[in-house]
Amino acid sequence: MNSSISQSQCKSMEFLNKEQKLIAKFKSLVGSSGRFIGDDCALLPGKMLVTTDTLVELIHFDIDWTDFIDLGWKAMAVNLSDIAAMAGRPKYALIVLSAPENLYESEKIISLYEGLNSCAQQYKTAIVGGDITRGTQLAITITIIGETHEAGVLMRSTAQAGDIVAVTGDFGASAAGLRILQNNPKAAKRGDLIVSFPASTDLQYGYCLQQFLRPQPKLEESWSLVEQIGSRGALMDSSDGLADALLQIAQSSHVGMHIDLNSIPIHDQTRHFAESININPIELALYGGEDYQLVACLPKDKWLAWQQESPIVANAFKAIGTVNESPDVQLMFGNEIAYKLDPQRIFQHIS
Repeated sequence: MNSSISQSQCKSMEFLNKEQKLIAKFKSLVGSSGRFIGDDCALLPGKMLVTTDTLVELIHFDIDWTDFIDLGWKAMAVNLSDIAAMAGRPKYALIVLSAPENLYESEKIISLYEGLNSCAQQYKTAIVGGDITRGTQLAITITIIGETHEAGVLMRSTAQAGDIVAVTGDFGASAAGLRILQNNPKAAKRGDLIVSFPASTDLQYGYCLQQFLRPQPKLEESWSLVEQIGSRGALMDSSDGLADALLQIAQSSHVGMHIDLNSIPIHDQTRHFAESININPIELALYGGEDYQLVACLPKDKWLAWQQESPIVANAFKAIGTVNESPDVQLMFGNEIAYKLDPQRIFQHIS
């Protein structure tokens, strides 16, 4: 192990947040089974993938500006995104609801399940059970059971120096959509699919609203990637932001990165919105969160071959940087270092 990797390991320990430190304690308590903890899914014997996630009212959503069909869709989509983050195939879903008793007596709960089922069906996932309980506020917990892709499995911890860093989609749109809804709650109260919005300002930012309300898990894109590179690469989703995904891969793989800020994809609506509230669009892209795009590291020769052999498929990913042996994720403008990624600005589940 060379000195630069040792430095990186020290740096990653320095930047562990409260959630990561708590997870590290859990791993030590459970013994040998702790080896399955720490990625987007637990990778179990028999090539099984299992993931679970919870959305809690007033923490992850506000029913004052969330349509229940959209809420159901998003709750399912964010869990399916964890399966995509390891290039897996989702199979089954379990739904656990905790809600005030009056909510169970309303049609809203049916709309919630319509959204859950709509997303599950689109991504060929069967809802096979769960639980219902009474609580003081709405909380939705979903467990997805899947399997690894026949071509391999991709984890956070297998990036190597020399790899290309590539991403799907664009970044910052969901964070922009959230801010728009917080300022204009009626924009989300539609009760139908995202087609149009009632106010002209909403129409201007329809893409951002859609990205926040109806994220699309990048399952097919992850399958294309693993079919190209097998297990020789790294992957995770950007649920807590692009900056978080880059740092998590770097920490887990004990590597550093150079990221070209000019190459980060940002939608025109996101740029316009950010500039309208005097925020640098790059800051929204890095630290905004909830984009549910894929962040991948793959060998340079595989990347170049993919561009030549299957340019249309490979076009789903865009290169934004390279992996190196430095101890930091450095953000670049061309060949000049702009600044280091700031772990303190990344979303914290436990503040």
